[in-house]
Amino acid sequence: MSIRLKRVCAWLILLLLSGQGATLFAADSHGHGASLYRQMCAKCHGREGQGVKGKYDDALRGDRSLEKLARYVNRSMPDDDPGKCTKEQAAAVAAYIYDAFYSREARLRNNPQRVELSRLTNKQYLNTVADIFKHFTGDDGMIPKERGLHATYYATENFDGAKKAFARVDRAVDFDFGAGRPDQEHFPSNNFSIQWEGSLLADESGEYEFLLKTPNGVRLWVNDMDEPIIDAWVSSGQTTDHRAKIHLIGGRQYPLRLNFFRFQDKTAAISLYWKPPHGAEEVISARSLVPSGASPTFVVATPFPADDSSMGYERGVAISKAWDEATTQAAIESANYAVATLDRLSGSKPQDTNRAAKAEAFCAAFVAKAFRRPLAEDQKRLFVEDQFKKAKKLEDAVKRVVLLALKSPQFLYLGL
Repeated sequence: MSIRLKRVCAWLILLLLSGQGATLFAADSHGHGASLYRQMCAKCHGREGQGVKGKYDDALRGDRSLEKLARYVNRSMPDDDPGKCTKEQAAAVAAYIYDAFYSREARLRNNPQRVELSRLTNKQYLNTVADIFKHFTGDDGMIPKERGLHATYYATENFDGAKKAFARVDRAVDFDFGAGRPDQEHFPSNNFSIQWEGSLLADESGEYEFLLKTPNGVRLWVNDMDEPIIDAWVSSGQTTDHRAKIHLIGGRQYPLRLNFFRFQDKTAAISLYWKPPHGAEEVISARSLVPSGASPTFVVATPFPADDSSMGYERGVAISKAWDEATTQAAIESANYAVATLDRLSGSKPQDTNRAAKAEAFCAAFVAKAFRRPLAEDQKRLFVEDQFKKAKKLEDAVKRVVLLALKSPQFLYLGL
């Protein structure tokens, strides 16, 4: 074999192994059929079988075998002169049609399927991040049927356990004691205090405004038992409205505590209101109160651009600069929360000699939860171990891990 012939053969083999070669080979092998199709069929079916409006609207797509397609063409085509095609011509035209655009294989070749990634919707993002952190603080489990808040009444203004008067479940916090006290039997003076504890049920996601109406000293904690959202411990003696807004995720319960005291004030009264998203201001009813506690839920407060809803439901398809910036800010917010609550999340204490090891174990578990699967060794090294080696402070390492995990495609996009 000559060198020139060898080169030609090698070129043909390379073409056949590539998609381009297969296409060229198919076009060449169906040259006669393609010519006949253009002469006798294209005017009604279009040059690529796409159909012609007013003549034959439907595209030439189907699931007939090549043999059946050839018999049909021989019997019925062309439409204005059935039988004009000889058997050999019908076979050639059918072979061209079948391989060019009719068969499933041709359709896949001409219109290859695209893999489109779907990102987390805003609602999915909020709930997913909340669930990741909740995994380390404990699930609240089933919500009990009993409603209201557990109330402890003290016959003193300073919550002295030795002067505990009684305890009960109050269906709501909406009391006006006037110039008196809860009752004469348990309270020798007009100075007293009450603590309500339990959890709050939120029906929908969004911003909730809480309102306390009282002339007395109060503190209210919702979802964060370390910092009150309303701190009005120094009273004016005049009925005052105290307000605060927080974001909550619907379908969850949040720990709540309310402390109230009266000391030498002329009157005593307290009412706990809220204004839910899209709702009216109202006293929080027993329907939304549970006397047992709950663990806190981390709620991302970063605003996100609206999701696409062109199909009638929210979809995570739009990727924009605003969305990317929102995910970055939310990741920073989450990282700060992880550092602020690190000992609770990792089960450690500040004085523990193995605190760093516990923090690293928490971080590895955090990334696995974020990725929705166990970590491969290279992932664990990249996302966790390397960050602890590089960071000078333990808290910086934790921040880096959370930021990397929540900005990674494995977390933001479903199906990866």
